[in-house]
Amino acid sequence: FEAAYAAWKIDETLDAIGIITPLAQADDLRMALQAIEALGRIGPPAKAAVSVLERLRHGDDKLKAVAAVWAIFEIEQASGLAPKLVQGLNSGDARVRAGSAWALWKTSTRLEAARPRLRTVRDDEHEHMLARWFAAMALARQAGTEPSDRSRDPRDWESFWPVDRGQ
Repeated sequence: FEAAYAAWKIDETLDAIGIITPLAQADDLRMALQAIEALGRIGPPAKAAVSVLERLRHGDDKLKAVAAVWAIFEIEQASGLAPKLVQGLNSGDARVRAGSAWALWKTSTRLEAARPRLRTVRDDEHEHMLARWFAAMALARQAGTEPSDRSRDPRDWESFWPVDRGQ
């Protein structure tokens, strides 16, 4: 799917969406999440994938559901889905909180309503490390201070705190 996405970026007439969409339904969670992310990165041209993403959004796998909400948000530019991403930060499941923070980091839209909850997730020492890191990155992106070096180790998420300046 990364190759299909890259090919689509070069030639938008290729049927990358037709190649990537079935992978979003894969049993392999990593493959499915990467395919969902690729569809979201394609944006509005991936509209044909929305019906599959809607099924995933309402499915049993909470991580795929969160990723699908983000992808639909990016494809349809549907601001009505933004509250669902913020609600995910309140989930009792750490994976859903991490997935929601990731989606808020990846979204191209600035969501002011998410900032207080993102700060809470970032600052909670009992929260899952990835949820805290994604929350820190989402806050940095929204503040326009996201580090350009994305190769940093997520375990070093605390180094991203200063970029939000506690706002």
